Amino acid sequence: MSAGNGGGEANGPVRRAPEGAPEGIPILAAHGSAFRMGGFDWDLLAGTMEMDDAALAVFDVGREEYDGRPESLNSRVLPDEASRLDALVAQALKDGSDQYGAYFRIHRRDGVHQWTHTQGMVHRDATGRPVRIIGVLRDATHELTESAARLGLDEDAAGAGVVEAPRPPSPTPVR
Repeated sequence: MSAGNGGGEANGPVRRAPEGAPEGIPILAAHGSAFRMGGFDWDLLAGTMEMDDAALAVFDVGREEYDGRPESLNSRVLPDEASRLDALVAQALKDGSDQYGAYFRIHRRDGVHQWTHTQGMVHRDATGRPVRIIGVLRDATHELTESAARLGLDEDAAGAGVVEAPRPPSPTPVR
């Protein structure tokens, strides 16, 4: 991807992380809410899921409403889609996958059905048992509405429901 240099030369040295700080800048933490994108950390052993404020906003749930249990979000996900999403995640955990992704709809409190996309990375212990999922969650309504418009489809004609996102190839370890 190349957008050039914005029409001019750089106005000074390239900004670098301070000494001892992790490489890069926390882009998602700083700007995720503007893109309606947030993150989650799901502890499969404890049955709890930490979500950042941007992820909660995607679900249209306030921090004070969320009790840290993923099942408490079920009331937002359309019932048929909740079952399919649960099955998709369960299959990824069972078959040894290291990632999953899906599009699904949630019901916002204003009555609007919102397309949402989630992608998770499954972390396993030394025995291969899944112990944690780190992931992102984002409002995908705009992209799917635009795609449907380009294809001349509407939600009824195209069908609705959980759509499994293609899995990217597993990274090859660098040796």
